[in-house]
Amino acid sequence: MENKRRFSRVPFRTVAQVRKKDGTGEMEGEIRNISLAGMLLECDGTLPEGTEVETEIFLVDGNPDLEIKVNGQVMRITDAGTAIQFNLDGIPFESLTHLRYVVSYNLGDDDAVMEEFFKHVDSRVPTSDF
Repeated sequence: MENKRRFSRVPFRTVAQVRKKDGTGEMEGEIRNISLAGMLLECDGTLPEGTEVETEIFLVDGNPDLEIKVNGQVMRITDAGTAIQFNLDGIPFESLTHLRYVVSYNLGDDDAVMEEFFKHVDSRVPTSDF
């Protein structure tokens, strides 16, 4: 089976809180794996697929300077957990830096993670006809 993933996924265990962008629902759980593109969250509650969410990933308990804050969308719900796709547009610089470090440290290859990120950025930049 061909791997169609564009981003390296690494095992990572920490607590995350996810809430609907409109503030009407939230869930908390433990991350099973993470990439620059998203995460798989084990949790008791669920939010419907397609829900736009705000995510806080707590890297060190009680330290708001070591959190990853990123918007995203619930992509699918399975027995393994809730898959959330990140929207890297507008992610705070500190959060992007923390996310990159988490993935590269657990992958053991910072160059590969940076290449994935730059390919993502390049794919989103409109081309010019000049």
